[in-house]
Amino acid sequence: MRILLVEDNSDHRELMRLALTGHDSTWEVEAVASGEEALRFLLGGEVFDLVFLDYSLPERDGLEVLEEIRRGEAPPPVVVVTGRGDEQVAVKALKGGAYDYVMKQNGYLERLPVVARRAVEAHQLSVERKRAEEALKESESKYRNLIDQAWDAIFVIDSTGKMLLVNEQACQTLGYTQEELIRLNVADTYPVEERAIAAQRITMVQRGDHLRYERSMMRKDGTIFPVEVAIGMLPNGMIQGIVRNITSRKRAEEALLESEARYRQLVEYAPTAIYEVDLTTGRLISVNEVLCEYSGYTRDELLALNPLDLMTEESQKLVLQRMAGYAAGEPVPPTVEYKARSKSGREFWISVNAKYFYQAGLAVRATVVAYDITERKQTEEEVQASREQMRALAGRLQAVREEERTNIAREIHDELGGALTGLKIDFSLLTRAALKIENKTVRTSLLAGMDSMIESVDATIHTVRRIAMELRPGVLDDLGLVAALEWQLKDFEKRTGIRCEFFPPVEDISLDTDLSTALFRIFQEALTNVVHHSGAAEVCVRLRTDADSSTLEVEDNGKGIKEKNILSSKSLGLLGMRERAQMFGGRITVTGTPGRGTKVTVEIPSVEKRKMDRDQEGADG
Repeated sequence: MRILLVEDNSDHRELMRLALTGHDSTWEVEAVASGEEALRFLLGGEVFDLVFLDYSLPERDGLEVLEEIRRGEAPPPVVVVTGRGDEQVAVKALKGGAYDYVMKQNGYLERLPVVARRAVEAHQLSVERKRAEEALKESESKYRNLIDQAWDAIFVIDSTGKMLLVNEQACQTLGYTQEELIRLNVADTYPVEERAIAAQRITMVQRGDHLRYERSMMRKDGTIFPVEVAIGMLPNGMIQGIVRNITSRKRAEEALLESEARYRQLVEYAPTAIYEVDLTTGRLISVNEVLCEYSGYTRDELLALNPLDLMTEESQKLVLQRMAGYAAGEPVPPTVEYKARSKSGREFWISVNAKYFYQAGLAVRATVVAYDITERKQTEEEVQASREQMRALAGRLQAVREEERTNIAREIHDELGGALTGLKIDFSLLTRAALKIENKTVRTSLLAGMDSMIESVDATIHTVRRIAMELRPGVLDDLGLVAALEWQLKDFEKRTGIRCEFFPPVEDISLDTDLSTALFRIFQEALTNVVHHSGAAEVCVRLRTDADSSTLEVEDNGKGIKEKNILSSKSLGLLGMRERAQMFGGRITVTGTPGRGTKVTVEIPSVEKRKMDRDQEGADG
């Protein structure tokens, strides 16, 4: 303890110092003779736990010094020491803020340590009490600010339910002023028929329960609305309730229930199968009646199955491939067709569209809509079979046509060509005989007629050969496709004046007769289109083959075909070219760039590739 002793009498000052330090050697006593010295210590920043202040001091009395000390920021306790016995001195000292006073009379020195200790302890208690009061005020202020700023209504009530404290939100929620609410009991906020339960809840909280519940609340105007309430006991024994208006939430819940009911009704009465799958367990979690009809299972039986149990083995593989694609982040079409199997073993086709729901980046649930497309698939198969039959018929007609062309060309070449050649020989013999006629006039006239007839026969022979070549070029049968294309291109260049360039394959190719014929006819039609429509000055032709396909390209530098003409039903030449290519599983691509030309690309898969595709289609089917 550190004590400041203010005493002008040196004898008394020393005796008092000895009395204090003799009582406790740890006590430190700073002794001064005047109030001015004491104030210099205190105002200079020195800290003391207690001040013994003589009432009678030179220059200024003790009460004046006491007043100066009390003005300090954190003044120590002061005990006034006086030699006078006047009670008025004691009253003045205590009123001035002194903790106690000591009379300089017999035994006072022995009392000094007791008074010192008691004064310091009382001062510490006072300081602590003041701090506690300030902390309490600050806490209450914070609490008040907190509840006033809260979005929820807050009520503090006593054990009878009487309102003690309410915040602004409570007033706004119920439509009362604070003064009006404070005069109410919490039961008054209940609808009349529910007020009896208010006391029961107060009793439960007093037992230590913390309650959370929903109830109806009544405003000042009598309107009823739903609230959520949390109540509990405060440390001071009061009960605090936090009330939240849940009208919007209740409306949202009702809307959600209504929406779910409409959704369930939609699902149940939809003309398609709808089901949900838990992808974490692989189980169906909901199904509608249509899926039961499709599969032949009851609803309970379906809910015990994995969706894969409804698929054929081929479709199961496809489902697993799609799921692996989803897991790998690959683009997967939302709609796919599967072949399903009913409880009775009947197989049927369904078109499935799935919507996936994710958590932490993983698909955890799927809503699936499935259509029975068995009739459509059967119709498609029938249409496809009909198309195949038509294509086969068209192919056969083309083959017969080519056979007839070949036969006619051969007949023209052999019969008519032979007859014309014999006729030319006969004319030659007649010319020799005419040379022996002695009459010059007759001889000259006859020879002139014979020359004219021989020229006509030669022209006819040339025409016959041309017709035979157009019907069926012998070079195609004798030397193959490459030679036939090269011959046709040279003939085209000679007839039209359009410059032509041909790039044959690096290696010899061997194609069957029908495919060679189809490619040659497509090539002829492409050249015909160049003459009639392109206005080109150059034509470039490329033929290449590899293990999978044969490709023919015909490209010109004309005006370029328009997009609308590529797919037009009036473009019969292109339709015929496509039909010829499709007979061999091939395709034709036509592209045009305005002012730069047109490119026709014919791609025919190899025999092995066509066989593999047919086998795959059969497996998929």
